[in-house]
Amino acid sequence: TFPSVNANVAALNIASQSLTGGVVVTPASLTTGNITVNCGTNPIQTITNNGAYTITAPANDGYCLIKVTNGASAGATSFSGFSVGSNTGDPLTTVNTNKFIISVIRAGGDSTYSIKALQ
Repeated sequence: TFPSVNANVAALNIASQSLTGGVVVTPASLTTGNITVNCGTNPIQTITNNGAYTITAPANDGYCLIKVTNGASAGATSFSGFSVGSNTGDPLTTVNTNKFIISVIRAGGDSTYSIKALQ
């Protein structure tokens, strides 16, 4: 629905716009298994770890958060195509019901991630 005549309209291709107010985001639910990160899908995404899987770096610049929740058959999480140092944050466990936030950033063609345990 287009806003009333007195409303300001924002465009995605114009720099330096002001935002007052906010947004409530409904996370995108990803299918369990190997994923290639696409931050254009949604800034917040969720996935259930129900077996070993790989998270592949995004093909486009952007930033997003992925919430991982371990299921009963959680497996190892591998990463492909990322540039990271020796410290990527908290360790990812395979303990049932453990949860993590993985922050993914790709800027100028370089992708990195960091992990935050939620338990």
